[in-house]
Amino acid sequence: MKINFSQTPEIYESLIAGMKRWLYRVLIDCLIFNNNLYVPNQRFRNNDITDLKSVGSEFSLIDLRGSERSLASFKGRVVVLVVGWALANDPSHTILNNIVHELSAPGRQPLPVDVVFVTIDPENDSPQAVENYLTGIDSGYIGLRPRNVSEAKKFAKDFLIYLNKVQLEKSVSYCAEPIRTGLVFDKKGRLRLYLGRQNGVKNLRHDVLQLNLGY
Repeated sequence: MKINFSQTPEIYESLIAGMKRWLYRVLIDCLIFNNNLYVPNQRFRNNDITDLKSVGSEFSLIDLRGSERSLASFKGRVVVLVVGWALANDPSHTILNNIVHELSAPGRQPLPVDVVFVTIDPENDSPQAVENYLTGIDSGYIGLRPRNVSEAKKFAKDFLIYLNKVQLEKSVSYCAEPIRTGLVFDKKGRLRLYLGRQNGVKNLRHDVLQLNLGY
């Protein structure tokens, strides 16, 4: 079937957004891959991005009660940061569920780690929506939000998140390419690891243990 883009500009915009996201994925993979060529580390099973300067190393957001939170708020704890939207069909939902199973599986000792979810959509993800979203996965997860769209864009820029918002006929379609699956900060608040797409979450427990040992 031939599509007339002049009559359906929203479809054209969606296709362009998809191409941009694909190119962005390639860029992120190149940055991380090249970093690992120069910083080999056999101690961790995920990607060591300690010296990757192109990814942000600090943030200032608000929690679901309106209090300001930064990495300093979590000092002394390993932090796993996941970015997305408070939607059941968002990739973050699967990632967060997998983290629960990996870190809190029956018979395993709980680890001193904070799992932090950041919504990138302060316009639609209200504090109550984020709280409901996380409670359905794990009540121990911490939700953070940008104060406004400008702050969301800054966070996205700092942490290499490609954002695109496409207005469709009856709804808004959100598209994003975060530095996927998650980022891990050590107890001093330093960015250390990127969870790979294939087995990143499966290797998370091992790497959190290593970071808690001070590596």
